[in-house]
Amino acid sequence: MPTKRFWRLLVIILLTLWLLFGTGDTGRDALNEAGSLSQPRLSGPGFFEGFLVNSGRAALATRRQDPSLIEYHGAFCEGEDMGEIADNAVMLITQKSYPNTYAAWGEKGIECINALMQPAAEIVASSPGCDRLEVLELSNQRSSPPDNIVFFADCANGNRFYITESEILAKRKTVSQNDKAKWLDEQQLLEISQEAVRTRVKGSCSFTGGSVYRAVVGRTVVTVEFEVMNDAGTTAVAKCYFDGLSLAEVELSLR
Repeated sequence: MPTKRFWRLLVIILLTLWLLFGTGDTGRDALNEAGSLSQPRLSGPGFFEGFLVNSGRAALATRRQDPSLIEYHGAFCEGEDMGEIADNAVMLITQKSYPNTYAAWGEKGIECINALMQPAAEIVASSPGCDRLEVLELSNQRSSPPDNIVFFADCANGNRFYITESEILAKRKTVSQNDKAKWLDEQQLLEISQEAVRTRVKGSCSFTGGSVYRAVVGRTVVTVEFEVMNDAGTTAVAKCYFDGLSLAEVELSLR
């Protein structure tokens, strides 16, 4: 005569078989989530760090401790439609070639910068608007030690790109400054420039003309002509320089 224990075991076996084969992947997923059918997992510091090295990415905190974790190992954008990179487009920083930069960033900082250069070059080369990468260097204007790393890159077709450390680690494609500036039409650029003039001129002013020059390489320049109303007969010109979507600089001069 079967005991209660026998029937309990039989019910458990039948229920397990039903979950495995009677419900398809849903049942197996339920058991897997509960740990009954869990597969061996690759884990531990060795595997994780190896993954970071091979993919060309690293967490910021980990990278600060050991820049070698993002040492370049093969094509960062492998399998993607990557544009051409000119010979010597990427020049690593050494103490001899850039003594001031080396002194400002220190050995660890330069190691991080150099480790990010080739991945940055490949991301820019594969970005829309870059036909052939000609040069990629650390942007001294936008970078600041110890951990704000920004590169600028120029392409053969005249487009300039800026790419940040976070964009590199996220493998995020960038848009050139020239293309960003195109998001603003001429009327918008003129209005932004006129407002910038108003905030810099004492008293009211009357605008008499303006023009927009979109440089092939570098900034978009907006020229605004105006008269200062509280000083009869005084005319002036303002040159407004745009870095992509941002108004970076305004120069005022009297005529």
